[in-house]
Amino acid sequence: MFGSMRGEIFDSELDPSVTNATTNANLTIFMRVFLERVEPRPGTSMGVQDSDGNSFELLPWGDGRWNRFIGRFQNECQRFWSGRFWLYTPERVQDLDWPQWAPTHRPNVYCRYRLSVTPNAAAAHHAVQCVHVNQQATGFRSHATLWSSRDLRPEALVPGARFRTHLHEVGHLLGLEHSADNRGECIDAGRNSNPCYGVTRPEQLEVMGQGDRVREWNATPWRKAIARHTDTYETEWVVSMTRIAPQGIES
Repeated sequence: MFGSMRGEIFDSELDPSVTNATTNANLTIFMRVFLERVEPRPGTSMGVQDSDGNSFELLPWGDGRWNRFIGRFQNECQRFWSGRFWLYTPERVQDLDWPQWAPTHRPNVYCRYRLSVTPNAAAAHHAVQCVHVNQQATGFRSHATLWSSRDLRPEALVPGARFRTHLHEVGHLLGLEHSADNRGECIDAGRNSNPCYGVTRPEQLEVMGQGDRVREWNATPWRKAIARHTDTYETEWVVSMTRIAPQGIES
């Protein structure tokens, strides 16, 4: 059950080697993303269309801006998504028990995220085109395979939260849908319509809505991964948003 697993949208590793009476097992999602640097052809005036079909002027990246974009994307997304969740180990899962002989504790699972930007699409789980548009232009709407240089900027879409496109889009790469995707308003209007981002709190404030907050359901990728590692059901793994200590085992 232990070790690494390969998947279509990410790889994962369950590592129990760090466990003891106070330390949980690590479950790490590894994701490789290829960011394609899209440049205008020299001497031509080119545009790019966003997900709403609106046209924007395509500008040269420049090496400095491109490298800063990659660095911020990698650092901010990894920092945001890693270490946000813990999973309670179900009673019937005893393979994590510590120590191996005469165990006294059942470690839980700490959820981590590691993101790397790869130099080519062949080695990546996901490939995304990235364009540089006028930083003063407003309204560019990215989608799963097209991001813009503006995506790192926080936006105040709803009071009390800051929406950051790159964090939201990485949530999609992890397999998460919009925060209100199952609501009737979203289904009626279409899966990428405004109601899908949440029409009421707390859905609006979520990272998969129009904000930057995480909730228990955002741990779904890790629950799916741990279920594969342990041959269990993801619903058996209860999520905690705060650190939980290994559970004592009654003798």
